[in-house]
Amino acid sequence: RWCWVEGPLVERDIPYHDFAGSGVVHYLGGLAALLGSTFLGPRLHRWDETSAVDFAPHNVSSVLCGTLMLWVGWYGFNAGSTGAMSSGEHALVASNVALCTTLSAAAGGLSTMIVASTLAHGGKLDVVGLSNGIISSLVAITAS
Repeated sequence: RWCWVEGPLVERDIPYHDFAGSGVVHYLGGLAALLGSTFLGPRLHRWDETSAVDFAPHNVSSVLCGTLMLWVGWYGFNAGSTGAMSSGEHALVASNVALCTTLSAAAGGLSTMIVASTLAHGGKLDVVGLSNGIISSLVAITAS
């Protein structure tokens, strides 16, 4: 029953369990992104065919390096959010969290790359899609 504050959500028959505050963080972040994108609208000329080349990723190595740094950092966040590492039981929980983090990121990245390359890119591998799949899977596994 870990939640930011005690209250009616925690005191229900089936209590609300918010592991490391991820429900609150992702809800507010998603709401802010929705409101911001609704208010600002799409980027100028983003969907014009004549300026599509301006929006192509131009430094794929930086994208991959940033993805790798985020992935490694995610282990500290997810496994570190277990709360303790003082016993064998705590270490087992943290190792299970690290395993789920690894499997989620790998499966999300590979499935995104496979789907993007077969459906959208005519058989060409989409490395930026791989990075997007990894990051989105890491976000999803953190909230679950």
